[in-house]
Amino acid sequence: MCGVLIAFHRQGLSRFGGNIEFALDSIRHRGPDQAGEWRNESWYVGSTRLAVTGGTKNLQPRVTRDKRFVIVFNGEIYNFRKLRKQLIDKGWDFDTDGDTEVIVNSYLEWGENCFKLFDGQYVIAILDVLTNELVVARDRFGEKPAYFQLTPMSLVVSSEVNPIIQIHQTPVEINRTSVLQYLLNWYVQEPNTIFRNIYAIPPNTYTRINVLNSFQTEQPEFIEIHKEELTREYFEVKQNNIVDDFEEYLTQAILLTYPLEHEPALMLSGGLDSSLIACILRKEGLPFKAFSTTLQGKAMDESNMVENIATNLGISVTKIPIVAPDSHDLRRIISQTDIPIGEASFIAGFESAKIIKDFGYKVALLGDGGDEILAGYPTYLATILSSKIPTRVKPIMRQLGLVLNRLPFEINHNETKDKILRFLLFQNQDSKLSHLSWRVNCTFADLHMRNNLTSNSAIEEYNYTMKQLVKGDSGNLLMSIMKLDRKTWLSSSNLVKNDRAFMLHGIENRTPYLTNLLVDYADTLPNNLKMRGLRTKCLSRELSKRYLGNLLSSDSKKGWSFPLKEWTSLIDDETDQLMKNSVILEFFPELEEVFHQRQIGIKGSHRFKWAMITLEYWLQTRTYPIY
Repeated sequence: MCGVLIAFHRQGLSRFGGNIEFALDSIRHRGPDQAGEWRNESWYVGSTRLAVTGGTKNLQPRVTRDKRFVIVFNGEIYNFRKLRKQLIDKGWDFDTDGDTEVIVNSYLEWGENCFKLFDGQYVIAILDVLTNELVVARDRFGEKPAYFQLTPMSLVVSSEVNPIIQIHQTPVEINRTSVLQYLLNWYVQEPNTIFRNIYAIPPNTYTRINVLNSFQTEQPEFIEIHKEELTREYFEVKQNNIVDDFEEYLTQAILLTYPLEHEPALMLSGGLDSSLIACILRKEGLPFKAFSTTLQGKAMDESNMVENIATNLGISVTKIPIVAPDSHDLRRIISQTDIPIGEASFIAGFESAKIIKDFGYKVALLGDGGDEILAGYPTYLATILSSKIPTRVKPIMRQLGLVLNRLPFEINHNETKDKILRFLLFQNQDSKLSHLSWRVNCTFADLHMRNNLTSNSAIEEYNYTMKQLVKGDSGNLLMSIMKLDRKTWLSSSNLVKNDRAFMLHGIENRTPYLTNLLVDYADTLPNNLKMRGLRTKCLSRELSKRYLGNLLSSDSKKGWSFPLKEWTSLIDDETDQLMKNSVILEFFPELEEVFHQRQIGIKGSHRFKWAMITLEYWLQTRTYPIY
């Protein structure tokens, strides 16, 4: 795992002053083991390396023997050994035993088609020194980040946003639509970022930029890598029944992502996905160290479930207590990220990675992605149900939601009332648009904001973006909304959160459920193996019975929810002072009324308050000018 930085200036690198070296240092946490650079008059290619695969010969940037190509790479190619053997059969020889040289030779052998062959998490940048052409590719779901900025005179590509800002040393303009999107969603939908004119390279794409022939300020063309849908016949049935078959492919995915050179940590929750990883690692006799977070309050803590799983498997678990952050802790953690991250679970991930680092681990296995490929979220049930409701009934349901929102009753368990209100309030003729709306972080606030901002270009652009996302074939509604989650919530929020939480401590995280091997297999499975009646993730539950009996056969998991109501109430006094100097209200002064109403107790206010507080802290801790 590494940090990468590529910079180009038409008039020579001297135009950047001495900012490049400082910019590379700002992502040193991503690669604390080694750093390297290559440069000529106009190009700079830098890398910071976390040494996980291969020895000391696997330094970056890597230059081909003829000096024509320079490559930097962030991530892991899980199937590189298989590709290495294929290349050797074709006559290629190797100086190293890592995956970087496999990428180089694969590109020279197969061109851009090589990206289809890579199963892994990666950002790959290949510079052709002869033609001044840069090719950048990003993995299927955006597990590894990449950002870029084009100006009429320069190009900068980086693993994080900070190096781009440091190199240009100019005031940064905030994107008003992105601010609004963050307040509603807790994240900014890629390829946009919180900044104007700084973009994310979209997942599952590669782009080719020739700085001499077509160097413009418009975004370059992004070409999709994985296009075709595989059929069921593509996958060989390994065993006698579908559960055996699923177990075989999940085992292959786990073995593919298991780091052979370092014993990994495993983040073990009380849910199916991480538990099945633990079960299969035990079955295969592979060593790992389990860690689990604990929360104050019985409603959201899953310690008992984790202990039962550990007892069944005969393993020990190191518990990491997560306590409510005070304003100082919150500011300290938020100030370290290059982009704002609204998910409260980022706090838990950040603290967990710190403990894992202290134990001496370099790699952590996570269960993320299982819900998006095997239908684990309750919102999938809600969307299927919504699709069966007559269109004429939906306006009545929305009015009922408005009435219930004002009633004084409370349901405390797992924010059940909030979920009921969202289901009622955001009924839409397009079920996929309803599904996206249920992901927003507020109910009343969203409606109030829309009313206050209807004439605002930011809300119009936000609404347009949401409608564009749900376009496409709805023949298989369940598959459509799972893929919708993959390109929104998963890639723009969950994986970004994980990357920053762990890489800020120099820990590589790997997700077996997002390997091409397992995703392609899962996508061929019929819906009734994923969701049946009111049960989600049916196939995973059946497999878990083989290892854990009926321990995980019910829908009892609470999810990684956090007591935001309690957390925000602890810093109410600081929040009042914070908002007196609000940067957000400079962009949206009309939101002052909304925030005031949330402060005095509008139901569900903690979700909106958390979004406002985290973004405000982030904006106020920037060390560069913002406008």
